[in-house]
Amino acid sequence: MVEEMNSSGVQNDYYGDNTGRKVGDFCMGFFGPLILFQLLQTPLLIFSSIFSSGMYTMFSSILIFVLALFLGIFFFIKFKKTRRYISMGIISSVVIPLILFGACWVLFSGLNGI
Repeated sequence: MVEEMNSSGVQNDYYGDNTGRKVGDFCMGFFGPLILFQLLQTPLLIFSSIFSSGMYTMFSSILIFVLALFLGIFFFIKFKKTRRYISMGIISSVVIPLILFGACWVLFSGLNGI
């Protein structure tokens, strides 16, 4: 078990006052899906470039996306209770690009109307 009981029967927090663990787990959650996605993408793209057909490239891209999505959901559920900063990093790695894309979209659509 990650959490242990102290002498009074109360569970100790995994992180305690250790901010290094918090930052490390957040970075692992934030950059982990990106690294995992690249590790999955490289062999499939090499395989699809050998056949050089649009169908294989499209299939491999969809397969990578679905696999990364399921792995992200699995790790989010797994670390939700015990190591919550990994879960926060996983959520941030999805939400921050969406917010930036939305802000750029609003900016560029506003400039187009002038």
